[in-house]
Amino acid sequence: MTNYRRRYPLHYAIYMDDSKLIEKAMTLKNVNMMDSYQFTPLKLATLYHNKQAIDGIKALGRLAKIATLETK
Repeated sequence: MTNYRRRYPLHYAIYMDDSKLIEKAMTLKNVNMMDSYQFTPLKLATLYHNKQAIDGIKALGRLAKIATLETK
């Protein structure tokens, strides 16, 4: 599980249901990452009914879209 934690920190934080780890791992790079089981963080958070993670991922996704539009 240590290797999974290093490769997919946001997935691991959602799996462990640790709010501090979720906040720490919430970066643009981690939000769009798909793990080896074909789960995105949003799909995993929905599966575990983690409302905090779902809200954070959606908000960060909106910011990423806005940043992409501004750079074009």
